[in-house]
Amino acid sequence: MEGDQVVLRSLISEWKKATDRLLDAAEELGEYICQLLKPVIPDIEWYIGDYEAGIEVLRFESEIFRRDQLDLEDDFEFLDTILNRELCWWGAVDDPRFVAYIKLLPDEASEVRRIIRRALGRGDNGDVDGTQKQGQAEQDQAHQQD
Repeated sequence: MEGDQVVLRSLISEWKKATDRLLDAAEELGEYICQLLKPVIPDIEWYIGDYEAGIEVLRFESEIFRRDQLDLEDDFEFLDTILNRELCWWGAVDDPRFVAYIKLLPDEASEVRRIIRRALGRGDNGDVDGTQKQGQAEQDQAHQQD
């Protein structure tokens, strides 16, 4: 019985430490992404989790870019789609967890991609150190059409 108490306390302690590390990392990442994207989305804010997800998800919001007047037929992209695709595409994360009902028009979406790619050490078209790998332009074009 006493051994079980030690094991249980140890496991709870490790769980608490891991949660604290996750929250600290989420805060740093949320703040960093917001700072990167403020030139495009000036009122962007971040939160941990949403109504369906826990602390492993970062959620971004903007009152200006909710754009409720845009219909599904309009030409826009959601920010979370761009973040999830770009960060996964370039291998920054295996399973990105971003939620953002921020609607971006085509020129804004392109600028967000450019900002994210540069932050990952890629050029505007996904090139590394100014030289694009053979076939990479075709892959980028196909990826952007997804």
